[in-house]
Amino acid sequence: MKKAEGSRGVRRTRGDISVLSLADWKPEDFFMKDIVYSLKGGGLPETYTELAELFLLKHSPVLEKAVLFYPSKGKKDHAYAWACSLARLLGLKPVPLELLGQQKQALLPRKERGTLSFKPLKVPRNSQPILVDDIVTTGATAHSAWRALGQPKSFAIWSLFYRRGL
Repeated sequence: MKKAEGSRGVRRTRGDISVLSLADWKPEDFFMKDIVYSLKGGGLPETYTELAELFLLKHSPVLEKAVLFYPSKGKKDHAYAWACSLARLLGLKPVPLELLGQQKQALLPRKERGTLSFKPLKVPRNSQPILVDDIVTTGATAHSAWRALGQPKSFAIWSLFYRRGL
C-alpha cells in the first residue's frame, strides 16, 4: 500500500483503490484499541455522526453519483452505523453487501482473509462505489467487495481506522 498526500490527511492507495481513513491505529496504541472496541456493535449513533463529520472535514471528498456500500452479515452493526452516519450527512442511502456464508473475517488468520466473498451486486452505471467499513487491516474485505461489485475502476474505501502492522 502506498501513501499519497492529499489536501487534507493521508490518502492510501492499493493499486487503483483509494483508501481514506479517519485515523491510523498503530499496533502499540492501546488507547486506540479501547476506542475501537467501544464502537463495536453499532450503538452510540451520535458518536458515529460526530466521527463522520470529522472524516468529511478531514478528507473533503468530491462526490459525483456516489453509492455507499457496507459489508453486512445480515444484522445492523458498527459498519452499518458508520455507513448510515456518512450517508445521512451526504444525503445518500447505504447499500448492504451481503457476506456469503457465516465467515467472520476478523477471526480468520491473515492468509485466509482473502477467502471472503460477497453476493454479487450491480453498481449503478456511472456511479462512484465506496465501501464504508470500520477498519482496514489486510484489505481482504475491500478486495472481496470490489470483486462482488464487478471490479469498478472508481472504487474507494472509507474507514474509521487504518490498522497498521497486522
